[in-house]
Amino acid sequence: MAGRAPWPRKQGVMRSRLFPHPTSSAQRDPWLLALAAGAWIPVAWWRPDAGIAAVLGCALTLACCKTLGMPPATRAFVAPLPVAAALPWLGTDAGPGLAGALLAAGGYLGFTLARLCVYLAIRTHRRCMQGARAWLSAWRFHAPDGTAEGWDYGRWLVLRERWLARLRPRARLRILFPPTDMEAELREGFRHRGDRLRFADPTPEELRAHDVVVPITLQDLERLRAFAPLLARNPLPLPDAACVALCDDKLACNRALSAAGFAHCVPEIADTLPFPYILKKRIDAWGDNAHVVANEADEARLAALLRDPDYFRQAFVPGQREYAAHLLVRDGRIVAALAVEYVFVQALHKKSREQPPHYRRLRRPSHLPLFRDMLAAIGYEGLCCINYKIEDGRVRLLEINPRFGASLAPWFFSFARALRPMRTRAGRARSAADSPLAAEPELT
Repeated sequence: MAGRAPWPRKQGVMRSRLFPHPTSSAQRDPWLLALAAGAWIPVAWWRPDAGIAAVLGCALTLACCKTLGMPPATRAFVAPLPVAAALPWLGTDAGPGLAGALLAAGGYLGFTLARLCVYLAIRTHRRCMQGARAWLSAWRFHAPDGTAEGWDYGRWLVLRERWLARLRPRARLRILFPPTDMEAELREGFRHRGDRLRFADPTPEELRAHDVVVPITLQDLERLRAFAPLLARNPLPLPDAACVALCDDKLACNRALSAAGFAHCVPEIADTLPFPYILKKRIDAWGDNAHVVANEADEARLAALLRDPDYFRQAFVPGQREYAAHLLVRDGRIVAALAVEYVFVQALHKKSREQPPHYRRLRRPSHLPLFRDMLAAIGYEGLCCINYKIEDGRVRLLEINPRFGASLAPWFFSFARALRPMRTRAGRARSAADSPLAAEPELT
């Protein structure tokens, strides 16, 4: 028997025996009913007591309900028929048995309906839970590798702004931007807002015709300073030129913040630092002139820059996540804020065009009281972008950019509610002559 092949297993054989095919059940059910009727004949001839007759009628009906192959709901109506067949010759004596049969049939029908309701409730619950999980999954942020990392704040922000636009509609703004390569992202963000965006060079005529003027680069800030009287009531204040120069000089800004009591947030600056450290240019943009010095070979390669007074050394803050807090400061308060998280693959990285992040996501802004105090210490008002990391739960400042941050462009529409035109009287008609910028005298 050792070399004998095993018997082939036939799938569904046991199921076909326990639950016959509907065709075979339809052929078998009449015989089962006739057999049940024949089994009731001795009972009818015996004429037992009412209690015994009721029990026997109940037992026979339940047996029919369990053995018939028709649908369960139909069985409850068919199973009492063998007991009811004795009515013609038993008369009123068949009442107890028939009552037991009807009681059993009703109980079986009730049990069947209850089981069906429970099954439908469980299936509906499962489908609802699956739908809820799918809906919630759509609101989770998924990294490029597919893993979910908390809620997608960006989707929630868009939904919130759309609901606010319906529940608390505001007057549409006329916003002027200088020509920029961020135009497509800005227009896409304002697509559902209805505000009118224009990208043109600032002129007295353009300034009078718009409610808000938004500078993008430091060069835009300098050009707009020539129109200071026309921008006196611009809801987006322009930062002071001295403050912009301080923030643009990274070394001077770090020293100023350290002297103001924020030394615990500024990474160490010294002429000699342990590896790794970062070599920064005092005035730079996009990190083009920042270098991570990881060993002596890097120091030898960057020897000329290490001696350059325009560069300084700063301790490298570990961590593969970097944050950019976009803030709008007005009258010493942060009136609008967003944060963007950058995730890098490399452990020793710098955020620059040559080392872009692996991915980025929108985050709910945090540490706002700390940033408010920092900006108040240097007297900053207007739009800025603070780059920082988190080390051991503490904020480690990287730099303060006194300008419009590039990663803010797709989400700048959420700042629109903080850019309400500064009117002297509510409900004034919107026209070029009534623009808040037109109330100022023209430059000569």
